[in-house]
Amino acid sequence: KNAFGGNPALASRVFDGRVQYDEWSASVAQNPVIVRFDGTRPLTGVWTLCSTPERGKILESYFDDKWAPARSLELSHFPDVVDDLTVVVGNDDQPHVPDGYTKDDYDLNRHAGGKFIYLCWHKVPVSGLRKPERVLQAMQVIYNGDKVPDGYSKINVDL
Repeated sequence: KNAFGGNPALASRVFDGRVQYDEWSASVAQNPVIVRFDGTRPLTGVWTLCSTPERGKILESYFDDKWAPARSLELSHFPDVVDDLTVVVGNDDQPHVPDGYTKDDYDLNRHAGGKFIYLCWHKVPVSGLRKPERVLQAMQVIYNGDKVPDGYSKINVDL
């Protein structure tokens, strides 16, 4: 399912429910572009103006096979993805956070005493043309001497 036109961030949620559809629909007036929900073309292609049907077919094929898919990817909106996690430790609630990371405000060591411990994450933008090398898909907390599950990396911090 795809929606084109209006605010791209809202278009990405247009099929999530009535409220999301209404929000996207209201954004169309502020972002006047061609709006469509499927593969039909709202306008006549330039290939209909060609001097010969053969030339028109060449241009139409190029549009369908090359230009339109590439342009669609270029204009697509995707949410940023988390590509890395880390833990920061400090003597107060303002520990040094690595550049580009966001700190969660919940102290993982709250009520246990000791240093302040926070989970931080790094996000990368995604576009149809640029895919991230790594995407965090799951996080698992292990206790005591539990083995790290296959496919996971350990963040070496003892809470």
